[in-house]
Amino acid sequence: MSPQSSSLSGVWHLLAESQEETPLPGHRMDLRFHDDAGELRATVLSRTTGEEMPVIHAVSFDTGVLTLQMVAPVGQSQGAMPSLIMRENNGRLVGHWVHEGASVGPGMKLVRAAP
Repeated sequence: MSPQSSSLSGVWHLLAESQEETPLPGHRMDLRFHDDAGELRATVLSRTTGEEMPVIHAVSFDTGVLTLQMVAPVGQSQGAMPSLIMRENNGRLVGHWVHEGASVGPGMKLVRAAP
């Protein structure tokens, strides 16, 4: 795992870019990034139980760009799934879901969870 990737280790909140961060909105996704034998891994956390849900197909963080793709539902092609592409911007990660080369939905941001 690169030093850059290890800087992601821990719990983060995925929010719409326009959402306030304090208090944290109820409508968000919580993610945990961690090092797994030198490779960056990510899981979605259940906000009810805190349990890790293995619904992330792939994640990478290289030269300031985070790319994340969810697991495709049964019967859907993995290649048809959109990717979340975020870039470092003033100490934050901001970006969009991207499908077939086009941004979809609102801008998104990742906010590190309070310790």
